[in-house]
Amino acid sequence: MKKATPLFFVFTLLFPLVSLAQYSWNNVGAGMNSPVSTLATDSTNHILYAGGIFTQADGLPAINIARWSGAGWSPVGAGIISGTGISSMLIQGSDLIVGGTFSNIGGVLSKNVARWNGSSWSSLGAGLDNSGSASVNALAIYNNELYAGGVFNISGATPLNFIAKWDGASWQPLATGTNGAVNALCVYNSELYVGGTFTDAGGIPVKNIAKWNGVTWSDVGGGVYYTGATTVSTMKNFGTALYVGGTFTTAGTTPVHHIAKWDGTSWSDVGGGARYTGATTVSTMLNFNNALVVGGTFDSLGTAAADYIGSWDGSSWTSLGNGTNNSVLSLASLGDTLYAGGVFTASDGNLTPFVSEWIPELSTATITSAAEIKFPPLKIYPNPVQDHIYITAGIGAPTGRAMHTFTLYNMLGTKVLEEKDVKEEVYFDRSSIEPGLYIYKITAPDNSIIRQGKLSFR
Repeated sequence: MKKATPLFFVFTLLFPLVSLAQYSWNNVGAGMNSPVSTLATDSTNHILYAGGIFTQADGLPAINIARWSGAGWSPVGAGIISGTGISSMLIQGSDLIVGGTFSNIGGVLSKNVARWNGSSWSSLGAGLDNSGSASVNALAIYNNELYAGGVFNISGATPLNFIAKWDGASWQPLATGTNGAVNALCVYNSELYVGGTFTDAGGIPVKNIAKWNGVTWSDVGGGVYYTGATTVSTMKNFGTALYVGGTFTTAGTTPVHHIAKWDGTSWSDVGGGARYTGATTVSTMLNFNNALVVGGTFDSLGTAAADYIGSWDGSSWTSLGNGTNNSVLSLASLGDTLYAGGVFTASDGNLTPFVSEWIPELSTATITSAAEIKFPPLKIYPNPVQDHIYITAGIGAPTGRAMHTFTLYNMLGTKVLEEKDVKEEVYFDRSSIEPGLYIYKITAPDNSIIRQGKLSFR
């Protein structure tokens, strides 16, 4: 049987040069009922995973973890049965590794770290625990081995200090570890960089960031720090440098604003960094579309106004539309689409409860800018589509009697269907619609666009 080409791959081939300026924010189903702390994507199976402290996704039970496959959100096993949430996730081969604060996930006893193989949960040895409250905040693959960082000091009978390595059978220490929480892990120049809130790594004085070469610890250019509470929350390779984000105003001896660039030898500022009227932090970073996208708690990046999210192209900062209405905690991508999770409930003024997608527009002739679109709280399903869709939660006027127009475009921007006087259901003649990815628009009687987005047809 011929294997189908993934829809996101087709879209990337058709539009390889779409800039971030040609994107707009959209909802991801009905979202969650509480914050999303972490995101991960399985590009092989085209699945987005979301973890956090929520109990519902798309209005359905999903305890702290859910997956999105384009058609809607669904639970991952039984989720967390005992614990408070998931704070880190990582795809390792065909498996999903999750970390957080829990002792039972999907009916499996597992201390704060577990593996999902696509159908069932399993523990990783004795897990990672603490005499007080424990959490696994960061996961990474280094030298083909799994590393975990967080707040923990033991695995079974093995002492560990905030960071550990999984050898396939048990968790092992990295010398004497750190003396405080680990929040971020990243491989750069063949070494594992470790960030968090600590002043010692393997007996070496450091400032909230250190590196591990597989045998020993060392300092990173004097580290990063702040007169108040300091932390490194995120790290990411971009270009030939390592970018570090968190809450700090000095890197080495260089004044910065919560984000800094390390070139392997010295620290430098990143275009003026991130600022906020209150406590500022950079929480997450991701390489996307030849830019470094950053999220956190800020309202400007350099001289650019940027509400909680923006991008760096190597020389200047740019906002992503009008951003979100509260903090962005995690970022992930699948093909042409960027996903953001956090504390926000809206993006660009559109209802996007705790998770949102930044999707490409086809052209100004086909798709209108997000600022001109009215996004009410509605749901369009099923997606992927067979021969019809339902549109619920009121695209009509308050009376519910107003009619609307539904228009469908293919990926070349050609109109393939237009249905007028639509209220709650649209039927498709599949003899004229081939399987693939399409863009829809819903317009009001005054021709204003109420909603636009993507639909896939099987």
